[in-house]
Amino acid sequence: MPTPPHASKAKQGSLTLGKDAKRLRMLWDAATGTLQLDRNDDGKFDAAEACVPTTKPSEFAVVIDGKPRTLLVRLRGDEPAFAVRGHVVGTVEIAGKSMAYLLADGNADGCFHTAGRDRLLLDLDGNGKFDALTEQFAVGDAITIVADRYLIAPNADGTLLTVRKRPTEQGAASYYLTVKSDGLVKDVRIELVSEYGELFALTELKKPTPLPVGKYRIARCEFAVELNKANVWYYRFYSPKDEFTTTIEAGKTGEYELLPALKLYSGLAKNRTPAPGETAWVESRVAAANGLTLSGMSRHAGGIEDRTA
Repeated sequence: MPTPPHASKAKQGSLTLGKDAKRLRMLWDAATGTLQLDRNDDGKFDAAEACVPTTKPSEFAVVIDGKPRTLLVRLRGDEPAFAVRGHVVGTVEIAGKSMAYLLADGNADGCFHTAGRDRLLLDLDGNGKFDALTEQFAVGDAITIVADRYLIAPNADGTLLTVRKRPTEQGAASYYLTVKSDGLVKDVRIELVSEYGELFALTELKKPTPLPVGKYRIARCEFAVELNKANVWYYRFYSPKDEFTTTIEAGKTGEYELLPALKLYSGLAKNRTPAPGETAWVESRVAAANGLTLSGMSRHAGGIEDRTA
């Protein structure tokens, strides 16, 4: 069916799925409680792609990385929440010992390799069970086994785990912003992922942070700009590609611009040729030269949050 007349008043967004971060368009109309998700990615919303979420999960068939999966949608507060059904189990050898593992998708993208979001459970004591307190880790954590620290990096579908000892040599990295702002930049969080799968969070600009040697990429970053105490903007960026562009060398400190050449890009959606009378999809994105792309922003004014993207 064509995009409904009230679509202009609905919130537009996208749901990221799969290892290539495919983004499915969606519309959320809070006034009617209707969610539309372009699950077949044809640039249109048909009747089968609309639902009215409730607190009980609804199931929808989707294809993620060529495999059929089940998308769960339910109402959480005043907005829809998403999850992808399924987990992965297997065995992995660490320090000469075979261990059972379980991977859970923590960010509803249908994958199991997102550092800091997905979860890894290891049967460290070999009792055939997973202890949620002592044997559960975030993907990207360094895990102590026997006397060494290990990094365990799953692939996207969770069928292969790469195990390495954590490097002991260190260098450092420092990030800065050149984007002009009339306010105070605060609440900074820059999430770096190493080529070995370890996650690091940097919380200050222009401050060298020690890091093990190796290659890194920025997975996500966020910060706030305070124009005054009653007017604060929050920005969130993510990297759609797994490219390790930063190299940390032993004993050296690298200085890097966080959002180089930040620009707005806009144009007709690719592979979308609307027929006469149909809605034309326009894709816009704010992205930096290093690939970091704006994923959302919100404004807090007078104690009220306004989610603008």
